Amino acid sequence: MKARILFRLCVTVPLFLQATVQCQQPPTIGYAFPATLPAGSSIDVQLGGYDWTPDTQFFVLDERVEVEVLSPPGKMLFPGPPHWFGPKAGNKAFMVPREVTVRVTIPEDMPPGPVSWRVANANGVSPPLELLVTDSHDAIEEELRSSNDFPQQLPTLPCTMFGQLKQKEEVDQYRFVSPVDGLVTCSVNSHRFGFGINAAIMIRDEAGTLVSDAADTEGLGLRTTFAVKSGEEYLVTLSDIDYRGNRSMVYRLSLEAGPRVVATVPAAGQRGATQKVTLIGYGLETGAPLIESVECEITFPEDAASAQLDIELDVPAGTVRHQIPMSDHAELIEQREEGKPQSVVLPGAVTGRLDGAEHHDVYTFEAVKGEEWDINVAARTIGSTLDVNVAVVDVNGKTVASADDVNGSTDAFVRFKAAAEAIYTVRVADVSGRQGKPASIYRVSFTRPKSSFKLIVPDLVELMLGEPPPEIPKKRQKGKEPRGLLYVDIFRPPGFEQDVKLEIEGLPDGTTAPDNVVIPAGDSFVAIPLSTSHLASSYASLVTVICTVPDGTVSQQLLVAPLMKPRANVRPLYPDAGRTVHRGAKYEAPVVVSRIEDFSGGVSLQMAARPDRVSQGIFGAPISVPAGVGQVNFPLFLPEWVQIDRTSRIVLNTVVEVPDPQGAVRTLVNRMKQRITMNVEGTLLSVSTSQHEVTAQSGQSLAVPVQVFRSPKLRRDVRVTLVSQHGQADPLEVASVVIPVEQTSAVLTIPQDHSVFKQGETVLKLKAVAAEGTNVIAMSSTPLVIVSP
Repeated sequence: MKARILFRLCVTVPLFLQATVQCQQPPTIGYAFPATLPAGSSIDVQLGGYDWTPDTQFFVLDERVEVEVLSPPGKMLFPGPPHWFGPKAGNKAFMVPREVTVRVTIPEDMPPGPVSWRVANANGVSPPLELLVTDSHDAIEEELRSSNDFPQQLPTLPCTMFGQLKQKEEVDQYRFVSPVDGLVTCSVNSHRFGFGINAAIMIRDEAGTLVSDAADTEGLGLRTTFAVKSGEEYLVTLSDIDYRGNRSMVYRLSLEAGPRVVATVPAAGQRGATQKVTLIGYGLETGAPLIESVECEITFPEDAASAQLDIELDVPAGTVRHQIPMSDHAELIEQREEGKPQSVVLPGAVTGRLDGAEHHDVYTFEAVKGEEWDINVAARTIGSTLDVNVAVVDVNGKTVASADDVNGSTDAFVRFKAAAEAIYTVRVADVSGRQGKPASIYRVSFTRPKSSFKLIVPDLVELMLGEPPPEIPKKRQKGKEPRGLLYVDIFRPPGFEQDVKLEIEGLPDGTTAPDNVVIPAGDSFVAIPLSTSHLASSYASLVTVICTVPDGTVSQQLLVAPLMKPRANVRPLYPDAGRTVHRGAKYEAPVVVSRIEDFSGGVSLQMAARPDRVSQGIFGAPISVPAGVGQVNFPLFLPEWVQIDRTSRIVLNTVVEVPDPQGAVRTLVNRMKQRITMNVEGTLLSVSTSQHEVTAQSGQSLAVPVQVFRSPKLRRDVRVTLVSQHGQADPLEVASVVIPVEQTSAVLTIPQDHSVFKQGETVLKLKAVAAEGTNVIAMSSTPLVIVSP
């Protein structure tokens, strides 16, 4: 497979990480909005991520997908209020993203499925995240609306909405009109697209009566089916169960009318066979929101290339659609006989059900010495809510193999090798406590491990420019491979023992591998040291490893990323020692900048994208540190609401621009090892008004009384400004007044012809500032509503 490089884009398999230098900060992927890409369309997508630099590369691995980058990474998008306070302020803080707009074009003949993406720069490479190619167009949550007050009207069912819970306590609302009497299924999926929402949804009818509610407490997505009446309007309310909100919390909401299949028995079909299948689901027989079952006959095609069969069947209550996996062996249904386990002929599979009386089922099979069998127990992947495990027991009652959760799921898998020719017992058990329900099913399959030749490469190898080639260790430690060492593994089928010659194509310019790389006969891997010349490029490339076997060639791709060493560090002058600061005031945090690797130029300091803890709005704009300067103050402003019963902590990054060996300017980011720590005390300044809502009279100016309260530590004049941000990128000053140090109150006068009187109800802000020249010492604000009749 070839890769299309756009600002460089690629799809990969799970990330293989190697350690970065010191606190070098690699980029990270956060989210895509929307993350669904309809086949045959061109759509603009916001990609969000962390520690992205102007020279960031974007990789996708599918030449069918065309991507045009429309913008460089934007500014850091710090979250606004409301913030977390109290015990939940100790939650892990959301990272602060930058966004890039790309235009993605998907061909019409591209089948539905995931397409991963990742990013790279001179500091490292991110883990991958998925985009999803679909066969339908998703609607997009409207940006310019208050979702709590004005629910968005959904298109005709079936429909899918892609949304985003951007801030804490956000609740999204949608309205839809049911096209039928019967059932509607509402589903929410988010964890594959971004941070992941533990969604909570409520469905209400026109009278406000609760029709259905559901919560995704396990982070697996949710689905609920409920009864509706034709022509009636329903309200869908969606939030996170903890009312979290962040730009990375994107979701896909789907609504579809009709009965719904949850599972089938058997859970899979044999290719080329016609067999009876029991459908289990909501409203299949009567159309009621209850679990029911119907039996049908399905002919499974012999097509070996298809892993599943998409069915569309008429049942008594309507039409249902479902996907049923297919296999090449017999698909049996559990046959219980009192006191006797069911015998299974291998290879084969059995679909069983755990009822309320039994917490496990038992099967027996015969194996000869040396045989290997893959035993897979599927539950969640076939629509069941069981949490299964599996154990293999020999004739002496000894457990010889067992497994529980695998690959992040609650399904189980174990590879078993028979120590002797005998009859073995397999025990399938559940630990969820959800036995006894119609859909409490599982499928246990017994298959031989695939014996074809297999080439295995990591998805990523990083190497540092200027470092010598790594030494090959005497003993390999998986997961701890040295930087710059590419391990290539192979699986040899029985009888294949000859040498395997490898070729490597597409290495970054100036990065080389040894010539004539061979995996000797009998060996299963080789370690290939990669090295860079003094004129090597620092840009990552998608690399292909090719090996020649009797049947032709086999290839795999990986990302090879040359990195550059950081050039600067920053540390607080008082490491982890809390300095007393005030709410509503600026704190000049003293820090020390040190330059490394013979670098002597200027350094930029900025707040890190990965906070140490919830910042509650503490903010500091980036500053430049000129060449030759080592100690500076980093200005931080603490809002007047910052929590005072805990320390506040801020982490900085150094950002340096230097050319690589080929002259390309790269941006190097290094994270502060320690933290700026602050003990927060009360405010120095507070502003208020006795009239938080005032009514403007036509043709008359408006007087607004204001009061300020100063701490004894603050003996300065205070300037109070009324500002509006209506339709403005920057606040627009409406009126202002200076309150001398000996006074505590004044009146703001808004001219009668001011534009704020022409905008109906307008929310403005009273902002009080005590400053020394341009240096802000303390600040406070409060809202003011002007109503124009």
